[in-house]
Amino acid sequence: MKFTYDFGVVGGDSRQVYLANLLIEEGFHTVSYALDTEFLSEKCKIADSLRYLVEMSETIIAPIPFTKDSETISSKVEKDDLGLDKLNKFLKKEQNLYAGRIPCGLGNSCREKGVFCYDFLKNDEFTMYNAIATAEGSILEAMRNHPVNLHQSSVYVLGYGVCAKVLAEKLKGLSANVTVCARSAAARMEAKAFGYQTTDFTMLAEAIGKADFVFNTVPAKVLTREILRSLRKSAIIIDIASMPGGTDKEAVKEFGLHEEHCLSLPGIYAPKSSAVFLKDIVVCKKNRKEQ
Repeated sequence: MKFTYDFGVVGGDSRQVYLANLLIEEGFHTVSYALDTEFLSEKCKIADSLRYLVEMSETIIAPIPFTKDSETISSKVEKDDLGLDKLNKFLKKEQNLYAGRIPCGLGNSCREKGVFCYDFLKNDEFTMYNAIATAEGSILEAMRNHPVNLHQSSVYVLGYGVCAKVLAEKLKGLSANVTVCARSAAARMEAKAFGYQTTDFTMLAEAIGKADFVFNTVPAKVLTREILRSLRKSAIIIDIASMPGGTDKEAVKEFGLHEEHCLSLPGIYAPKSSAVFLKDIVVCKKNRKEQ
């Protein structure tokens, strides 16, 4: 099957704009849809519909995360045809779909139709890079929104996955007094080995009262009303967990606390760096298929 464009880039944030520009710089025929056009290359064709972009492109690159509501492609630009069902309908055999956190249903449908699916967030190298960008962004959000130095502050990091590990290390590098809260005894033991104080969620309500900063990475409601009741009002919560976050927002309002739910930080603070990494992945995959 012949296609007009090598890549169709749809939706998302500034990462997608930089990605489209980088692909054009490397000589690939690229079309875009539902992107912010302010910084988009003049050489990038702008599609008039999702259908045109999908049907004319060999490879479709959707955003990270793919969707925030399980129904539409994530985008800062409002369009009325960004439904996942429409994308699924337009995709055909021999096409490629790249995105972050592809819904299982769509992924299964693509494979049944012979569409190659690739989830950026299942790439270990990209996951680590994304964790670095997220950690840097979350620290910047904390510094922008709180009038207290991280240096020598009492900082709690909830969870101890890839992102939390990078975040804890960077906070320690800023001389913060870091406490890691994790359910797993093995995770707490690992955190202790790296020089952090530790606690588990059953003890968090008793321990968190001394916190100046709380960073949550757990995508479940771990900052409950009981725990938030113990947090002093001068503290700040930086919640970087995916929607709906890990904080009881009603309790935050009730107790007069300060919470910032910070999503897609790599797209805000490091969009070009992220785009370079994404470009390398899609171009490498394309070159391998053509060999």
